[in-house]
Amino acid sequence: MQPMTAKEKRILAGIVILGALLRLLFLGSNPPALFRDEAEKGYNAWSLATTGRDLSGQFLPLFINVFGVTTSAIYQYAAAPLMALAGPGEWTVRLPAALAGIATLALAFALVRRERGNEAALWAAAFLALSPWHIPFSRWAQQGIFLPLFLTAAMLGWRRFLDGSRFGLPIAAVCLGLALYSYEVARFFVPALTLLIAVLYWRELAKRWKQTLVSAALFALVAAPTVRLLLFQNQAAQARFNAISIFGDHAGFSEVAGRSIGNYLSHFSLSFLLMAGDGELRHSAGIGMLTAMELAAVCLGLGVMLRRRQRADIVWLGWLALAPVAASLTKVGIPHALRTIVALPAIQVVAGVGVESFLHHVRESRRDDARRFMALAALASFGPFAYIYFSLYPGRSAINWQYGVKQALEVLREEGADSANVVFYNVQGAEYLAPFYDKLPPRAYQSGGLAASRYRFPAFGALPEAVCTELHGPTAIVTLPIFRFNCAVAGVPIEAPSSRQPAMVLYLNDALSRQWVPADKASP
Repeated sequence: MQPMTAKEKRILAGIVILGALLRLLFLGSNPPALFRDEAEKGYNAWSLATTGRDLSGQFLPLFINVFGVTTSAIYQYAAAPLMALAGPGEWTVRLPAALAGIATLALAFALVRRERGNEAALWAAAFLALSPWHIPFSRWAQQGIFLPLFLTAAMLGWRRFLDGSRFGLPIAAVCLGLALYSYEVARFFVPALTLLIAVLYWRELAKRWKQTLVSAALFALVAAPTVRLLLFQNQAAQARFNAISIFGDHAGFSEVAGRSIGNYLSHFSLSFLLMAGDGELRHSAGIGMLTAMELAAVCLGLGVMLRRRQRADIVWLGWLALAPVAASLTKVGIPHALRTIVALPAIQVVAGVGVESFLHHVRESRRDDARRFMALAALASFGPFAYIYFSLYPGRSAINWQYGVKQALEVLREEGADSANVVFYNVQGAEYLAPFYDKLPPRAYQSGGLAASRYRFPAFGALPEAVCTELHGPTAIVTLPIFRFNCAVAGVPIEAPSSRQPAMVLYLNDALSRQWVPADKASP
């Protein structure tokens, strides 16, 4: 590796600091509220930290059953120390994702520097720091953000192995095994990428066969619980995939193949990459997943790699080609940024190679000017995403983030009605959101669930009239604005941030409204 100059060290420090700020600033308030998956992770993390058991009472489980799906508890364990130190809250439950994003940024630089040199590494790190794809997933509590982290660490270990390190391959094997616990798409991607690398580098692996065997054993040991889950609890482990798979419609081979190809190609469309992004606002700010500068650099990098076709280039090209395969087999939310998060940081690595190659062909006397121009172009193309995400996004995405549950509980608390019954009507995941926001001790949840609490959760699809007949004593109803309750005598709209648009409505029954009706908020 070439040594870094003082200037390069300053640039790297600036990139890391900027990347960290973009992932940490306003973390508790943007996204504007906890989504139900975040509340579940935070509540289970708090439970593990304080009782050693998850909310169902399992002692230190590797997997947790959530919303009918058995999934890895990796995020819950990552958040548990923070819950023990600071208690439940938006910032603490999201911090592991932010830290994982920042760590990926540092590891990506180290990887590309070792493989391609300082110039490409700095550009790859800069593109990842400013990535409209990576930043949103670094700011909310979901385990998918660990997948780029473990893959980057694995590739760094692999590169160290190729450079002669005895510990590089075992480290890579452990990280690949851990990647299987991050997000379900890893169950396809990790074996596929490993096979590609093994085919390309079989001579190196055979020559150092002892390290190869030890590493294979380590991978098998780490991956064993996931393999066991897939073999013996396949229905629970694959419940989500089975629900969204293109194979579930009893379609013929030609129809399935056509849909899969269409899904695959949609992830390379300009609409997804540059203009609209993922249609789900939890996955995207409503703008392309790449900046214009990043996309241009990727095109340059692809051209360089396709022309050279060295083994290291083929690995990155294969990585990008494999990234959308798992997502292409699903039928919901396509193109899907989270199911293709595995494309990171390969996209930024290719982009870094593209810029480095371009600058290499610029006359040396003008190279610094070209660098400055491209840096300004990268910042300028990042501007639209930054403005939308940090200014408009909290209001636009409030409903997607289930904004209003916390605010409704706060309104009741502020008005002295925090002992009133609360009915959550058609609010998915309220069984985690409500006790997490109200800081109900996990032991109370474990001992009797929420049956003895003041919360009520009518079955989805129950008619409002039927819910009204079950109200006893002072009761508030928290629901979406599309639902109305004739038994309620007052409604308190919970408006989205910086908006007059209600995200939730807090209805009060007669018994509660007689105790308190906020004059400035009540509506007939």
